[in-house]
Amino acid sequence: MTVKMDERVDFHSRLAAPGRSPEIPASADVYGWLCGSWELDVLHYRAIDVRGRGMRGEVRAGWVLEGRAVQDVWIMPRGSERSANADKTMNTPDSFQWRGEALQPDGTAWKLEGEFRATRRTR
Repeated sequence: MTVKMDERVDFHSRLAAPGRSPEIPASADVYGWLCGSWELDVLHYRAIDVRGRGMRGEVRAGWVLEGRAVQDVWIMPRGSERSANADKTMNTPDSFQWRGEALQPDGTAWKLEGEFRATRRTR
């Protein structure tokens, strides 16, 4: 079967949204403030303190799914610093750990609210 060019789907344009859906009130917009581009200083990665390496990364976040969700993409090292000679030990293709922390009402303390370790399914 041959697919014609006009039948192909531009994944990004189908996924991306220009902003929050009007169905979501501002009071329920928990993650919208993250939309945009962010620079990262990588301090700790894969149970290793990497502060001395001067590692940098970037995060891109934006509205998707007709403005009903925010998607984020974490890139480390930054795209402009990636090369064929990059340290392959810093990539985790089959697993990841994610921690969610919330700033407490005092405005200074953070509380761990979730921690997840994931392993890619083989089937």
